[in-house]
Amino acid sequence: MSWTKNHNRFRLITSLLLTLILGGILLAGQKLIYTDKMKVFYFQGKPGTLFFALFACTIAVYFYLLTKRNKESGKVMQKWCLTLNTILFVILLPLQIFSMDSYFYISDRAVVESKFWNVGDKETVNWKDLKKSVLTVLGDANGNTVSIINHLVFQNGKTYDINISTIGKHEFSKLLTYIKKQNLLVEVKKPSEEQLQLVKSNYGSQVAKLFTTENS
Repeated sequence: MSWTKNHNRFRLITSLLLTLILGGILLAGQKLIYTDKMKVFYFQGKPGTLFFALFACTIAVYFYLLTKRNKESGKVMQKWCLTLNTILFVILLPLQIFSMDSYFYISDRAVVESKFWNVGDKETVNWKDLKKSVLTVLGDANGNTVSIINHLVFQNGKTYDINISTIGKHEFSKLLTYIKKQNLLVEVKKPSEEQLQLVKSNYGSQVAKLFTTENS
């Protein structure tokens, strides 16, 4: 009995690890394929993360069920589980294809977006077509919450909101520095003193300097 429990525990842990590894490989592979080894400030496969996880889970479930040693006990239940898992696998397979073609990233060359339901509909907007970048602090001083938005406005009317909480403060600062070095227009909307203090406490003095230094 103890050996059986240990074996089942091993199968479960191995299946979970397999899910994480497969999901990581799929996400890393997607980034490698679509970014062409350029300098990337931010990459997000969306809404692929959920489908990546579910798709990887179905493979892990196959592994868990098919590595069962005692083939006689619970054979009917195993058959039902395999059937349901196969149905889920078939449903997720086309969604996985759409997911692999659904992404958004910011690089040193352009902002690139490919939407979920249309395969091959990638839209690329080059930095040379940027009209302006507007840096804004949004937050409630009373609630001690604050966020920083880099609102990108392009010549063709396309806009993107880059949130520091999504991209991370390090990449957010690098992106803004890159935009300034390209001599692109950056507008900074001055925050209130309360908001500035929240920015400093939440994101550090280096990020706060973005709002106290004159635009370049």
